[in-house]
Amino acid sequence: KDIKVIPMGCSLDEFSPANKVENCFGAENKKVILFVGRLCEKKGCTYLIDAMKNINAKLVIVGGGPLKEELMKQAKETGADIEFVGPKNKKELAPMYASCDIFAIPSVIASDGDKDGLPVALVEAMASGATVVGSNLAGIAEIIKDGENGLLVEPNNVQELTDAINKLLIDENLSNEYSINARKTAEKYDFAEIANEYVKMFDTM
Repeated sequence: KDIKVIPMGCSLDEFSPANKVENCFGAENKKVILFVGRLCEKKGCTYLIDAMKNINAKLVIVGGGPLKEELMKQAKETGADIEFVGPKNKKELAPMYASCDIFAIPSVIASDGDKDGLPVALVEAMASGATVVGSNLAGIAEIIKDGENGLLVEPNNVQELTDAINKLLIDENLSNEYSINARKTAEKYDFAEIANEYVKMFDTM
């Protein structure tokens, strides 16, 4: 069948590197990894928390969901610097995306087969110039090009996730290069561009 897939977009005016705020997370000189998503199995937050055992940075987790208590207990047991800040609205998220050192999206395929498509949070983060590390799953791999605008790791693989994050925390030049390219990639997902895709589709019907 003739099927066209048009992704969700975001506002490049609302989500921009210009929203960066110094010491946004109160972490002083410590680097910050940001996770934004529902705290459910398919988002893979448990693997990111596990990875923090060997990462010298602060992890800020935005969102709520059925696994919140379980993940908070896990985080406490790691002894790592992990903060749960609850759900945030778009206005609150804008400076967080722009100010983090790494945006991590460790999604997995859930036990019931549920998985991410192209998460809006990832598009928003890249529009904000965040340096991204994500799982090599269909929707995520469509926007993150490994070694060009971020890094991809295999789902459920804590070691690969740890290594990718540490690589970007250590190599600031590489991180900055990915940040710039992430913003360029996100330009294709601006609301205006997405609207044009719908116009083109309707014109051919």
